[in-house]
Amino acid sequence: MRVALVSSWGTPCGIAEHSAQLMNAVVAADRSIEIQVDPDWLDPEAFWRDRADYDLVHLNYHRGLHSRWTPTLGVPDVIEAGLAVVITFHDTYETQPDQLPWELLDRVAAMVVHEPCDLQRHEKVRYWRQPCPERTGLHVPSHRAFDGGWHPTLGTVGFDFPWKNYDLLAQVTGELGWNLRIVGQVDTVRAEQLARLNPRIGFDGYTSTDYAIAALERCDATCFLYNCANSGTSGAIRLGMAAGKPLLAFRACRQMRDLIEEDAITWLDNSAQLPNALTQMRFGYDAGLIALAHRESWVRGGQRYAALYREIAASL
Repeated sequence: MRVALVSSWGTPCGIAEHSAQLMNAVVAADRSIEIQVDPDWLDPEAFWRDRADYDLVHLNYHRGLHSRWTPTLGVPDVIEAGLAVVITFHDTYETQPDQLPWELLDRVAAMVVHEPCDLQRHEKVRYWRQPCPERTGLHVPSHRAFDGGWHPTLGTVGFDFPWKNYDLLAQVTGELGWNLRIVGQVDTVRAEQLARLNPRIGFDGYTSTDYAIAALERCDATCFLYNCANSGTSGAIRLGMAAGKPLLAFRACRQMRDLIEEDAITWLDNSAQLPNALTQMRFGYDAGLIALAHRESWVRGGQRYAALYREIAASL
């Protein structure tokens, strides 16, 4: 079975990383499935120029990245050419009828969403939470600051967007005497600003998923104090889940709403709760979090997608 995966690719992007994890997991689950991807296919015209004998087109869909694939452009052409279409829809928030109408759902083979939404009412929509990568056992250096004593380390990951509250993390860890490890790209000016709040801060820069998980595993706890109202679910918190160390997150962040009922995560209602949460932290691996990451792993995700592909192929 040959699948054309339409996605961003080979770039620092959550959707591209999701696609790489998906491809590896599906092929591991079923070696008879071949997946091809080309970032040029974000333009439907490029897809048609390159078109080979595919059985299925999988749109790893995000409106901002796939603005040229719409219910009236690209998608209908593929369907009318006789190809089955699967859509993984990442930004379901405030779904607009002119962006993904119910009529389109009637024509695609299936849609996967990662968070509860009104699209679930449709029989072709499957709600599967975004899968979690696994630890690989990669060894990376720890980030410790020694001045005659040991200091615990708080870790986080991601690009330095204001809504990720890195200033808050630096300030609180600085006041408590903790190290802070940020696994993500932070420019020189911002790094200097954050270091003034906590001189025990360290930056890994943009890294591979395996390295990011290993770096967070070397921390004593991980923290995702996002207050983002954007659509989609957080891939970053999955890295913290995979690391297996105690994990804190803001309850109100919309990107965490699919996980909100999981008590393996320490949920905070506001920033004032962070200092106490850290001082009360129990160090070591968290069995509940490890179980959650295993339950939501890409191994299971790959099996689900492989079964979905086979189901669609059998119906053609």
